[in-house]
Amino acid sequence: MGNRLKQVLAGNINEGYIIPFFWQTGNKEEDIINYIDAMYHSGIKSFCVEARPHPDFLGEQWWRDMDLILKEAETRDMRVWLLDDSHFPTGYMNGEVKLHKGAEKWFLTHYNIDVEGPLEGASFFVHLEKDERIWGAVLAKRVDKQRGDLSQAMDLSNYISEDRIYVDIPPGHFSISIIKVSSHCAGRPDYINMVDKKAIRLFIDTIYEPHYQHYKRFFGNTFAGFFSDEPQMGNGDFERYGLDAGIGRSDMPLPWCQELDDLLLKKWGENYAVRCLALWHEIDEISPEARVDYMNILTRLYQKNFSDQIGRWCHLHGVEYIGHVIEDQGCHTKLGLGTGHFFRALSGQDMAGIDVVLQQIRPGFDDMSFYRIGGQEFYDGTFFHYGLGKLGASEGHQDPKKHGRTICEIFGAYGWGEGLKLMKWLADHMMVRGINYFIPHAFSMGEFPDPDCPPHFYARGNNPQFQYFKYLIRYMNRVCHLINGGVHVPVAAVLYHAQAQWASGQYGKIQPFETVGKMLMQAQIDYEIVPMDRLYDCEIHDKKLHLAMEECDCLIIPESEYLPDEFLTWCEQAKIKGLPIIFMNRFPKALSSGKTLLNATFQESTSLMSIKDLISYMRKHRFFDIFVESPLPHLRYYHYRQKEGDYYLFFNESVAETINTKVQFSGSIGNIYLYDAFNNMLTAPEACDNWFRLMLEPGEAAIACVDVIDDQELCGAQTIQLKREHIAETMDISDGFRLSTLLSDGSRYKETVELEVLSDITRKKGFEKFSGVMEYEKTVNVEHPGKWILDLGNVYESVEIWINGKSVGVRIAPSYQFVVSDHLIAGENRIKVRVVNTLAHQIADEFSMTMPLEPSGLLGPVQLRRYI
Repeated sequence: MGNRLKQVLAGNINEGYIIPFFWQTGNKEEDIINYIDAMYHSGIKSFCVEARPHPDFLGEQWWRDMDLILKEAETRDMRVWLLDDSHFPTGYMNGEVKLHKGAEKWFLTHYNIDVEGPLEGASFFVHLEKDERIWGAVLAKRVDKQRGDLSQAMDLSNYISEDRIYVDIPPGHFSISIIKVSSHCAGRPDYINMVDKKAIRLFIDTIYEPHYQHYKRFFGNTFAGFFSDEPQMGNGDFERYGLDAGIGRSDMPLPWCQELDDLLLKKWGENYAVRCLALWHEIDEISPEARVDYMNILTRLYQKNFSDQIGRWCHLHGVEYIGHVIEDQGCHTKLGLGTGHFFRALSGQDMAGIDVVLQQIRPGFDDMSFYRIGGQEFYDGTFFHYGLGKLGASEGHQDPKKHGRTICEIFGAYGWGEGLKLMKWLADHMMVRGINYFIPHAFSMGEFPDPDCPPHFYARGNNPQFQYFKYLIRYMNRVCHLINGGVHVPVAAVLYHAQAQWASGQYGKIQPFETVGKMLMQAQIDYEIVPMDRLYDCEIHDKKLHLAMEECDCLIIPESEYLPDEFLTWCEQAKIKGLPIIFMNRFPKALSSGKTLLNATFQESTSLMSIKDLISYMRKHRFFDIFVESPLPHLRYYHYRQKEGDYYLFFNESVAETINTKVQFSGSIGNIYLYDAFNNMLTAPEACDNWFRLMLEPGEAAIACVDVIDDQELCGAQTIQLKREHIAETMDISDGFRLSTLLSDGSRYKETVELEVLSDITRKKGFEKFSGVMEYEKTVNVEHPGKWILDLGNVYESVEIWINGKSVGVRIAPSYQFVVSDHLIAGENRIKVRVVNTLAHQIADEFSMTMPLEPSGLLGPVQLRRYI
């Protein structure tokens, strides 16, 4: 049997793909041990210690707690990661930045003085605050009455005398811009300079080195590595700039360090001051190129001085480096909360990384904006549903040192209304996009109920769903095992839009990659996001783009106003080598001239495509891997190739529509089995030559294993060959259940009651705030044993059933159907259904207020169906 499939069927998975946060609050030893036990018995083999709530990070109590944690982890053969700071985000340096001169952030900032000429002999006062220094000054003509666009810019550096500028003003409206270097900023003033090499080294010496000195014997074995959480440029006030801190804002300070200054001077020469001003204002045709120059140098410095320097230290000390930056709503190409360039920012890491928290992904909201936590501002549904997962997975696939690995921080700050059902949906959403490691958020050791970003999985034993949490972990581990160690098989490469974003500035319009990605994914055409840096190094042969181990049939370039000259030249060379290139809507202009560099022959032979025509073009040229009978915009797939064969993950993201379709492959296949990773079973679907039939309920996932196993190898594997085409008998058993309600500690909540009909328990008087266990029992008479399925209908939300005292199985998400053929006997059968809801009814937390609260209990209809 194929190696990895055989391993998951046998329960032989050694890798820890699930690495939850373990929040330290300075607890008793027995509490720490209980939590580690709870994780271990859930099937978790690794965890990430987070110090944010701890009162004594790097102090005596911290080392005492870490001693215990590492000892207990070693005993259980678990691995420990460490989040690398005491406060969110990474870069706080345990509050010590203000103690080290030179570690603080520095910025380029400016202010403008309007003046109407002619005015001879004018002078202008230069205002500097403490520790600021003047960097330059520019005189330019105002050419726009609203935005402050400029022209005829002139460097005034030689006109500065101490704190005055002396210059004659020509006729017209002009602006004098005073450019300063300053450490004053409303962003995160107590954080390190993220692009300064020495500041980052000080950060390493403060956080990383002490842990190595204390635990060097654990490094590389029990101590797995470090995790950076959302490091950011931090060059502005979040309340002011939010997620829109893109280069080109006239009111935003810009990150600075001396090395950046030296590189800009080398790049710009005599035009230094004028081009610097062009970072904030549109000046003739030089601003797009100036912005790209600055952002290229800045993001390369972040890559070299922060990400690569930390990664190099970790490798020299035998551990790995992981983490993620803030990706939200396009800020991965911007400053402020972002780091300017997603791929460069993760360069030093051993896994790519993203996060989905705060209800950023919601079933059914992929095609629209939707209200975020708090219910007042919007999330961009397109980015979070069609861009985020692919962004992370693309970096994991393409950087050889990441070995195909991408980790996602997940589940956090959704509120207690998020139960195992939504958690499984989110996990499936990410795995079908290529995410194969996870950091569930979080195991909190705070007192229950901890208001800090729930849900919390164990919650000191108070989370009633925790008894079934292990089933989610087992499921995720199995799927992640199948999509690790092999090669992703995409169809299209889509250009990462960072340079286009930078060039367009505040007022230009570009098409983010996820706009194209949405069209492709809704048509079951898989794609990779590819940065320019990688394209320059890739190979092109056989009319395909070769990226590390992957091959792409074509390159799609989202609509861009400007792109770098060297990239446009690369496109011409790639086209000559046979690579199909598709430009969306228009050909871009070159940065250097504002005119297109693409020659007429190239334009005539290159596809210029509107978004509405893209899919028909892809189909016409056979740029697809699978094909379905009719449009299924909510069907997702992911093709992953192992040495033993091919795995196709399928996930129905619809909240209401069942999928029943033929899936056709681009080539002929051998045998095919569907793997049910939750129940760890194989099923033989209806199939012929190059197609098979796929049936998925809303929110259901399956894995097609193609040419992975021979029929003879199935001996000993768990398989179900139940055909459901012909129903011989249906019994509705919804009425007459006896209901018992229990709290999470097993104590009785209310007396057992007889139910005439099934309904929402939390709508009954006295049960409005009930969170816990609901047990339904009844006796059913069966005349004809045979092939039976028990369908519970609607359940909210985790469920386990027993028949005649024996557990039949567990479900944490739809569909709530159980094969019960081996459990029913002729005559009377005792059926017990245990249902567990979430804690949201008991704890009306502020995070859950922007999500609907689902009903509670078994709602049915409950049916027994016999098949022949």
